[in-house]
Amino acid sequence: TLLSREDFSRSIPAIWTILSLAVPENAGELSWNTDDPCKRSAVRFNNGNLPYQGGQGAHRLDAGFAVLESDGCTAKLAVAVDEFLITPPIDCRNATEVFLQYRDEIVTDPGQREVLVSLDGGTSFEAEPLFTYNGGTGIRDEDSLYAERVFSVPDAVGVNSVAFAFHFAGGSKSGWWGVDDVQVTA
Repeated sequence: TLLSREDFSRSIPAIWTILSLAVPENAGELSWNTDDPCKRSAVRFNNGNLPYQGGQGAHRLDAGFAVLESDGCTAKLAVAVDEFLITPPIDCRNATEVFLQYRDEIVTDPGQREVLVSLDGGTSFEAEPLFTYNGGTGIRDEDSLYAERVFSVPDAVGVNSVAFAFHFAGGSKSGWWGVDDVQVTA
């Protein structure tokens, strides 16, 4: 049973929360957005042709996806980030099992990416992330990492207000993270 789905084809919906804990606080293209300010999407900006951006472009996600840049394609975007993209609360009271599914591409520069679960609608998050990726190889020109991820979330079963957060923290030049086709199923 599909409980929630977002493909970011138009934008990040207003019912999603974008939260910045960076100092100073980031907003607009300095936080989670679908504007793709560094033009990572090979589908959207290069007719799907490869190679694109020397392997650093997103070529396995759809034309519209949520992205957080800290890679500094412009000096304006070379900022420290501590940003959350949070789903709206999802009712899992009648679920006997809960799964979070999404597709992502990551450029593996230093920085922490994690997916968190909240059992109180996004007010607080469980200490143990569903997914964590810290840093990379330090090779600036390596290709982005693509994955289709599925996580079982047994703690969400029977809970009336579950939320998930995509959290990216790091200094300036910490790469980028693109997220697409987020689904919660039971």
